[in-house]
Amino acid sequence: MIKTIEIDQFRGIQQLKLDGLRKLNIIVGPSASGKTALLEALRLAIGATPQTAFNLVNRGMPNFPILPNPSREQFESLWSSLFFNFRTDTEINLKVIDSTDRTAQLTIFFDQSKALVATQSALSLSGTASSSSAGQPSIPPAIAPLTFKRKPFTGPETTLHATVNPNGQLQFEQGGELGSIVDFLSPIWQTNPQQIAALFSQLSIANKTDGIVEALKEQFPQITGLSVQSPTYLPALYATLKHVARQMPLAMVSSGINKFVSLLLAVETAGSGVLLVDEVENGIYYQTMPKLWNLLRSSANQASAQLFLTTHSWECLKSVAPMIETTSEDFSLIQMYQEDGKSVAKVVPGEHAAAAIEAGIEVRA
Repeated sequence: MIKTIEIDQFRGIQQLKLDGLRKLNIIVGPSASGKTALLEALRLAIGATPQTAFNLVNRGMPNFPILPNPSREQFESLWSSLFFNFRTDTEINLKVIDSTDRTAQLTIFFDQSKALVATQSALSLSGTASSSSAGQPSIPPAIAPLTFKRKPFTGPETTLHATVNPNGQLQFEQGGELGSIVDFLSPIWQTNPQQIAALFSQLSIANKTDGIVEALKEQFPQITGLSVQSPTYLPALYATLKHVARQMPLAMVSSGINKFVSLLLAVETAGSGVLLVDEVENGIYYQTMPKLWNLLRSSANQASAQLFLTTHSWECLKSVAPMIETTSEDFSLIQMYQEDGKSVAKVVPGEHAAAAIEAGIEVRA
């Protein structure tokens, strides 16, 4: 379990240290305060690979094709949103400390000492090869690889690179993650029925779905069972219902229940690792939020998983306050806000979190 994270020069976070993290960490704050950036920092700190970083760079932006033979400016621009104030001449430093005081660290920077030139001339923004004043094709500026210096919780330090190969194609060196498996769920994650069906099937094969089904039946008595069916080409998770002759796709029964199951499957799949959930309340009716928190806490304890969850919803936060009062040792509240254009935060331990919620902590813009 992660107990401390230190972040330097990442996204809108210039420097931040959060200590005293617990089993369930609830992240609140106005829009643009850095809640999602904190989740991304955790994901990158543990993933620590070029592919992990690439998956984060276009958050909130349309996916656009990466053209071959990028210029130096185009290559650096691809990654610049990861750096504080887009300063690609600085280093991103991420450090996590677990509950046994082991440390994992990641440093990301452009290594100018390993700069290279692709064999093909880079294209200008107009789509034509750049040329010198004499009319001859100019040599494009050397491209410095994006370097990932990695120190895992155990084992030797390693280095990976994201670069452009001699043929002008993006190239990501591969490597394992630094620690426990981390999954990052976006606000719309639960809408992918094939992914949910695949997770349920994997857990069913391992005989790990009984607890999920029983928890669901307890909270929603109209459901008596779950199974993966594929009456069409693509499989989906179906529910057996009281007083209904045929099974129905779970998403058709209720999008809120579908979200419940999605989160429970994700917690079980995370095992003893870390699960990151952005906008946990998305798709959940406010009157069922206490059930959501009850299931998340019990599932996390059974699976030994650690959760980091953001919320914009005051109703969602109010609904967890009674549980925090009775099980304060499981919770921390992370308050994020902007100060002089920088994301800052403080950790409120569970013993004081319920009082902070009752005092009217601001959670939305």
